[in-house]
Amino acid sequence: NLMPVTINGDGSITGLSVGGLGSGVVNDTTLASNAVTTAKIASGAITRSTLPSGTVLQFVSSKKTNVQNTSSTSFVDVSQMSCTITPTASNSKMLVHVSLGMNKNNYTILYQVLRDSTLVGQPDAGSGYGSFNVYTANNGGHWRADWRYDDSPGDTNAHTYKLQVKSDGGSDPEIWINGHHNNSSSYTATSYMSVMEIAG
Repeated sequence: NLMPVTINGDGSITGLSVGGLGSGVVNDTTLASNAVTTAKIASGAITRSTLPSGTVLQFVSSKKTNVQNTSSTSFVDVSQMSCTITPTASNSKMLVHVSLGMNKNNYTILYQVLRDSTLVGQPDAGSGYGSFNVYTANNGGHWRADWRYDDSPGDTNAHTYKLQVKSDGGSDPEIWINGHHNNSSSYTATSYMSVMEIAG
């Protein structure tokens, strides 16, 4: 049985079945503002290609809560400070952030961030100087370094970003990460590393 379609005096319509309007009858200008709720958005309707440049696509992080010391004058790994991420697109940028607590009684601590085996953020001075450094100026206090850099892997392969450290030597070459050379059990801190994929 066919049901008549009636336009009522209050502007409402009765008798119109689902799908009764032809294709293209309702467009984006016909819909009232905020008429489409999150629940009505089809699964998979929002894809990476629909997101604007600068959107955060994914996030990974690591936290270093223990104390590590070294007197090495060659770069060695900082434990618990690595992140593995797989870009979703080859034109994405990876925003790398390092926040690090440290102590050295004198001279300089040098750090480098690697993407796999590639140095990230190499200064014009060359690779031997790492990505950044902290000069403690013969001050035995606790220091914190905060470093950010956007890297472009240029592919969609899995990559591991990690932090390495070395001492420049000096009369007291020992470095304490998250600790203090005078009291490494009480004067401690935490360090942090994160990598965010940013849409290109």
